[in-house]
Amino acid sequence: MAELKVYEIEPQQVMVESRHRKHFDRKKLGELTESIRSHGQLQPGFCRKVDGRIFLIFGERRLRACGELGISFLYILKEDITDKLTLKEIELTENIDREDLTWQERVAAVDELHALYEERNAADPKGVGEWSFRRSAAKMSRALGTVQSDVEVATFAKHIPEVAKAKSKSEAQKIIARLNDTVDRREKLNEALAKSRAPSSAIKDESLQPAAKSSGNTANDMLVEYNRRCVLGTLEDKASAFQEDSFDLVFFDPPWGVDFKGVANSTQAYEDKEDVVWERMAGWISTIWGLMKPNSHLYMVFGIVHHERVYSMLAKQGFETNRMPIFWKKKGAHRVRLHKIWPGRCYEAIAYARKGNKDLAQFGRPDIIETSMPTPKMKLSHPSAKHPDLIRDLLMRSCTPGEMVLDPMCGSGMFGVAAESLRKELALDWFQIEMNENFRDLSLYNATRGYLTIIGEKEDPDELSEDYKNLIPGTPEWRGYWDAHPEVQDHMVEWMDKMKGGK
Repeated sequence: MAELKVYEIEPQQVMVESRHRKHFDRKKLGELTESIRSHGQLQPGFCRKVDGRIFLIFGERRLRACGELGISFLYILKEDITDKLTLKEIELTENIDREDLTWQERVAAVDELHALYEERNAADPKGVGEWSFRRSAAKMSRALGTVQSDVEVATFAKHIPEVAKAKSKSEAQKIIARLNDTVDRREKLNEALAKSRAPSSAIKDESLQPAAKSSGNTANDMLVEYNRRCVLGTLEDKASAFQEDSFDLVFFDPPWGVDFKGVANSTQAYEDKEDVVWERMAGWISTIWGLMKPNSHLYMVFGIVHHERVYSMLAKQGFETNRMPIFWKKKGAHRVRLHKIWPGRCYEAIAYARKGNKDLAQFGRPDIIETSMPTPKMKLSHPSAKHPDLIRDLLMRSCTPGEMVLDPMCGSGMFGVAAESLRKELALDWFQIEMNENFRDLSLYNATRGYLTIIGEKEDPDELSEDYKNLIPGTPEWRGYWDAHPEVQDHMVEWMDKMKGGK
């Protein structure tokens, strides 16, 4: 540059063609104008001469500042440069390092410069191999990762308005990540749906493989399909029906070992004595571990009184946890036998454990999941049925389309109800095991009823057996319950009217 002659010209005589830079920061342009006013134009612009006219290559901010001040513009003339690629390279090379470019202009400049290098290399007989991001990064004196990300963002910005309108490059990258995830999930979903009727290599028991042909009867086909997924037997016996390392997620809701019958009455009981449960717990967890893929998730419901015991057992098996439970909060009237002594129970604890390095499918979800209290109609004959919305939440946190999931002690079968309700979104290959024949039949019945039917059923106030029925309307206890449980106030009014009518 030092060897080139510096020319002067009136700013309005310089021809400015369609250029890469579209926006100028008024404040920074004003600062440059004041600098030139005080110290003169210390750095000349760069121009070329065509048919006697002067065309700007770079230095438009300096040209504008000189025009504002009414002084001559200093420039270096590159008459010997006629190659358009070289001219574009000069402009882009100058622009990518300037502070006053928008992020959109900067990434577009890097993208265009990389494409220019590729074009030149392809046209050069002496070009060596394919041009790479690494070679572009070296020529631009920029980090390889920066060049790669700039080109990716610029490419998306050309076609996706949401990306182009982002406030920053980092925001644009987040939008791109979400779009990529959406495309990836759609591809996985289509693949999972295509395989849904194909035999699975993860299943050793032929009776659990999908039916080879449709009967033509939709209701019958559905019953056959759910029948194979709702397996009768114990976890210990039925684990052999599946290959090891088969499941991406397991939802494990074992007996708590807190003597359930001492907590509340139920239509049907199951074994929940502490010594019986904990004699078998380590074996259950070991069996589940063997069924889980090397990178998979476990959600285990447990009684909070056994926090240390549960997490120590999971760690001993090899699971990674942070010993911080997820809590399921149940909105509604909370039953407890001795309601005058103990508060109603409104939550259950769930241990989230990782085998290997499987990431969550949804990031940043809270560790409290809130649903309505499971209603008597939802529970039917099962004493501890989970709300399907709880299980839907957990499945969406961890699963990508087509994954294989298991509930090894399914009880009322709400796991299958939740998994099947997500078929259009996730097409999960789900199975659930239940040792009690009545509960297994209940799980099959619930699967055929379906999610929308189950959550849409309304309760008859006469069928409710809630705590407020033990209280006297109008008393401080009644008003306290009313304030604490707005979701059951309609039922309380109906109950109070019924009581008055009976007097």
